[in-house]
Amino acid sequence: MREVANRTGLRSGQYRQSMRNRQAHSPIAKNYRAESYQKDLSLTRSLRNKIRRKRQLQKRLVMCFLTLVLITILSSFSFGFRTKAQESNEDAAYKYYKSITVEDGDTLWNYARQYGDLRYYDDCNDYIKEVKSINSLQNDKITAGCHLILPYYGTPN
Repeated sequence: MREVANRTGLRSGQYRQSMRNRQAHSPIAKNYRAESYQKDLSLTRSLRNKIRRKRQLQKRLVMCFLTLVLITILSSFSFGFRTKAQESNEDAAYKYYKSITVEDGDTLWNYARQYGDLRYYDDCNDYIKEVKSINSLQNDKITAGCHLILPYYGTPN
């Protein structure tokens, strides 16, 4: 290279620089730079798209996870409030119905005191209202000889 530089009258550093300038301005170099730029641009785009898709996937996964957590929390509250556990020492009582014939001197109040369990009714009036509803009675008056259906609570045998 020194010989060529000496023949052209340029120092070796200047010769190298002039060769670079010629190569840079040649049509082949321009075409190569354009293709290289386009490849770099397409690689950059594809890399950006890949990163964007990855972020979108992460967002979707986080949203799915949060949705599952929310559903779990809401369902646990919903089922937690709906279930009513009975105490283990208390026997389960079932509602039964008994058909009776009214005798002289009987009143709905007597039957309410006898069959109306205050664990299941607020007071005797609630029991009497239920008896009237079951037997389609308009008022509290009952007569001897008529038949009534009376509800009561008991444990299974």
